[in-house]
Amino acid sequence: VYKRQALALLAGKPPREQEKEWQRLRLNLMLGLMDTFYFQHRAADMAAMKDRLEILLEEVGTLKQKSDYYARLGQIAFLKNQYFLPLEQFDLVQQSLSYAQQSGNQLLIARVYFHAGFHNLWYQNLAEAAQFLDRALETAAVMSDTWLVLQCQVYLSLVYRMQGAIQKLSACLPELMANAQEIDYVSYLGVGQSGQAWLRYQVGDWAQAEELAQAALASWRKMAYPIQWPAQLVLLATALHGWRIEAGVAAAHALLDPAHQQLPEKITELLRKALARWDRGEKRQTEEALLRAVELAKAYGYL
Repeated sequence: VYKRQALALLAGKPPREQEKEWQRLRLNLMLGLMDTFYFQHRAADMAAMKDRLEILLEEVGTLKQKSDYYARLGQIAFLKNQYFLPLEQFDLVQQSLSYAQQSGNQLLIARVYFHAGFHNLWYQNLAEAAQFLDRALETAAVMSDTWLVLQCQVYLSLVYRMQGAIQKLSACLPELMANAQEIDYVSYLGVGQSGQAWLRYQVGDWAQAEELAQAALASWRKMAYPIQWPAQLVLLATALHGWRIEAGVAAAHALLDPAHQQLPEKITELLRKALARWDRGEKRQTEEALLRAVELAKAYGYL
């Protein structure tokens, strides 16, 4: 709301000697508004601002603003493609990094490193993701950027989980969750809770794993988060362990929700097959398909 009000104030004609600074301020506000839209999952509203931004960038844009703009284009593509940046659009991250490096702004470079790590994670380029996120975290910590520190911790926790790095994840989670609580960013607290659930699942503490996974879902109901498989897969596995097929079916439905990031196609194919079997009343075949999905999720590093 405040960004829109500020943009409205800047819509008038400034004094001639201040015009360039006004336009740069307007650019900053528009880029900030796009970032707000990203966290609200409003890709269409972000895309609607592109033409106006490109005109201003051409006229008065700084290196930082150009870097931010390409980062926003990456965010749009991520939202429009079910929470994956298409491989053919990874050059958006490289372009953003190029402008950041030209600017010499170390915090800006760290933010782009975060984006590079974030996007590599979803393609399971885990070593690259960890390298970028570690570099971003190091700079963010030195420069006391608490928000960037938290973002890096959140997605490093998912890297560690997918690597099966139990000790690294165990060490990461306490500070992650403390930072999420301090900033009061509930969706990231949910990621921490899902990490705790996965750790309890690894040692066969089924009841605690399920409780923590449910706590993660409760956090995401308070603040929407589109990447819910870290909790839902734990719930699927614990349901099957307890012979609660109906609960497993509910988890499978949630994992196939198109509003959330999807798992690899071979896993989703098994989940769809299980639901089709369930609809036909074939309980044993449903359970078999769900168990195969769980085993495949383990093999792929998701569980």
